[in-house]
Amino acid sequence: MIYAVDAQNLEELANAQAVTKEGCLIPLFHGTRRYALQTTAEERVRFFSACDIVMNFAKKLAVSNVIDEARLDEYQRTQNSRFLGVLVYTKGISRFTYGDFYLTSSYTSSLSFAHNIGGELGDFAYAQCIGFRDFGVELDECTEEAVNVVLEESQKYLHSEKIVLAFYGVRFEDLSWEGGDSFLLPVENEEDEEYNKYEIKRLQGAMDTDRCTKNMNFRLANLESYTPYVVGEKLLKEGFSIFTKITDVDKYIKEHNRATSYPKWEF
Repeated sequence: MIYAVDAQNLEELANAQAVTKEGCLIPLFHGTRRYALQTTAEERVRFFSACDIVMNFAKKLAVSNVIDEARLDEYQRTQNSRFLGVLVYTKGISRFTYGDFYLTSSYTSSLSFAHNIGGELGDFAYAQCIGFRDFGVELDECTEEAVNVVLEESQKYLHSEKIVLAFYGVRFEDLSWEGGDSFLLPVENEEDEEYNKYEIKRLQGAMDTDRCTKNMNFRLANLESYTPYVVGEKLLKEGFSIFTKITDVDKYIKEHNRATSYPKWEF
């Protein structure tokens, strides 16, 4: 369970400060849906277990070549779908494994995550479920039950408010890279100390600009010891002025939506 406080206005966010000298001086972000804050641990496990079954089935289907490749390509293009797309094969990487909580230094990246349906794993599982239906794929009983769970829960995410959680003063000791290595090295010599100083400086300066997305992704330990601010949907666009150095927000959003097929930002 994530305990979070709704930010009432941008001034509150602008004045929020890190409270520890051993932590990050800039906020780190987690994009999600408000429904994710309302679910129980049991509900989340049920949903992501179903996602796991769906993704395993999709992976087997992708390598079976039973679906005509030309038809699949046309479907992916016209429906803006990732059904049996290349990312099905990334199920084994860390961010597609349920149980860890992820943060990013990039506010704009968190906006894209907020458009997902139940995180990255849930979002891709949902795409597979829709593809199974549209292609008339025959499912075994276990997979069919899992598909029903994913579709049922996905609707709750889909119709829930897009939000970004802003974490202030995250302790460096609670951060690890996506692969699991600690953010900072244990200091055994001067080189280790210099490396840590470099990484801290790189993180403290990681704010998105008009030309560059400063995206550093982490796993967060001890989630229960943090109380993030909730940036609600009505404040997401205005959040650019607090959390980024982007000068022309409307132009930036327009270019993002033109350059990417999914997710397009809607504010």
